[in-house]
Amino acid sequence: MLEQLHNFLQTRNGKIVSGILIGLGVLSIIMSVRTSFSSSDAVAQSRDRIYICAETGKTFRVELKAGMATPIESPYSGKATGYPPELCYWTAGGSVKKEPTFVVMKKMKGEKGPTFCPDCHRRVVNDNPVARAGATPPKLESEDKPSPQSGLIDADE
Repeated sequence: MLEQLHNFLQTRNGKIVSGILIGLGVLSIIMSVRTSFSSSDAVAQSRDRIYICAETGKTFRVELKAGMATPIESPYSGKATGYPPELCYWTAGGSVKKEPTFVVMKKMKGEKGPTFCPDCHRRVVNDNPVARAGATPPKLESEDKPSPQSGLIDADE
């Protein structure tokens, strides 16, 4: 059997087939290397996050590392006041804006009650939904205060 393969590879057709197989092998290696580099870039990008200082309200970038816990040390306060923010894309008028306002949730800071965007004064929730044109915006802070008699418990408390 090996002798037949050896004889075939000595022919013109055998050389063409072996050339194609070698070319496919080289192409496969190149594609594999490119994919591993691009996926390592994606992993590196997934570690780069924006955090917000609960004390100053300023945002900063952090490269996440194994074992990091929230809150992290903020470069602005020098204390463990850095939290992952929620993003708010609403305006006070109820329209959608392109650049988000970064909001730290009250719950993350150990405070009770609903969180409102400091820019538009609309309610922000965990995993805040992305604003979309035509969607009903969240209530304004002035519209969202439950009365003490209502007995309603806030989901963000």
